[in-house]
Formats: sequence, C-alpha cells, structure tokens
Amino acid sequence: MSIMVSIETLRRYPFFAGLDQGTLKSLAMTGEVIAAKEGDWLFEEDNPAQALYVVQAGSVEIRIALDAMRTRHAIVCSLGKGEILGWSSLTEPYMYRTGACASTAARLAKLNGPQFRQLMDAHPDVGYMIMRRVASIVASRLDDLSVCLASLVEGGPIQQLVYGPPPPALGGGLPAGMKQPHAI
Repeated sequence: MSIMVSIETLRRYPFFAGLDQGTLKSLAMTGEVIAAKEGDWLFEEDNPAQALYVVQAGSVEIRIALDAMRTRHAIVCSLGKGEILGWSSLTEPYMYRTGACASTAARLAKLNGPQFRQLMDAHPDVGYMIMRRVASIVASRLDDLSVCLASLVEGGPIQQLVYGPPPPALGGGLPAGMKQPHAI
C-alpha cells in the first residue's frame, strides 16, 4: 500500500508556494510517496513522461546517455531535498529528456503528470504560475548541461561517467538489471 502525498508536504516546497489549499489538495491526491534505493532509475530519457517528482530526502542524479546503446551516462547535475525533476511530464511532447537515477537512498513525492496538466488546464492562473517555475528549472538544467557538454567537447573531465547495462529493446521499461523504486 502506498502513502499519499500530504498537502503539508507540498506546501513546504517553493515550487508549490502561493497555491491555494484546494489546488494543493487536488495535486496531493494525484500523488504517492515512493522510496528509491541507490541505483534505482526513476525514469529513462526518451520514455513517456508520466510523473513530476519532488525530492523529499536523499539525492537523485540527472543523467544523459553518451552512446547509442546507453551504456555510458554523464551526470548533468545532482538534486537534493525540495528539488523538482520530471518537468517533461508537464510539457509537450511529454517525453523525458534525460534519465534520473537515485544516487543515494531517496524518498520522493511522485505526482501524476496527466492529472497535473488537467488541473493546470482547468485553472489557467495556476498553470501560468507552474509553467513559470518549470521554465526556471529548464533554464537551470540547460546551464548544467552546457557546462557538462563544454567539458566533454574540450576533452576535460566531465562531472562523472556512469557505466551501466544497455537499455531495453523498443517498447519501454527499464534496462535489464535496473531497479524501479517502489511505493511506500
């Protein structure tokens, strides 16, 4: 049985600041709290983006594949408590642009992307506020990515290379041997 996300949980993070009680309740009802072990993948790049995550504890790395087989990844950035990932679930074409892997044991609030979008469509003022915050996150990730890529192009060490098994065949899912976090 999973634990639902509480309104109080959402209220404590800046991403949700200024949202009224009813909106917070609607968002909380779309979510669950999940636990990820070190090495668990939350999502892989190019997979359908179904959820927005809020890190409650631990850390998660945003990674990009460096080869077609996706056996090597570069760490773009590391996210900690209060940070948001999975913004692709709120923007077309609703595909993850990067992968996300727990670098430590982590606890996250996982919010349903399609339901979040429905709420934003029904309340354009909320949608506008959220999309401004998403734009800020995207800009920050682009800065992180540009530093990573510049280092790679210049032949210097990038933040870190991570080697792992190749991704699954077309059809989705996680690569063999990669674990998915579980609801708590």
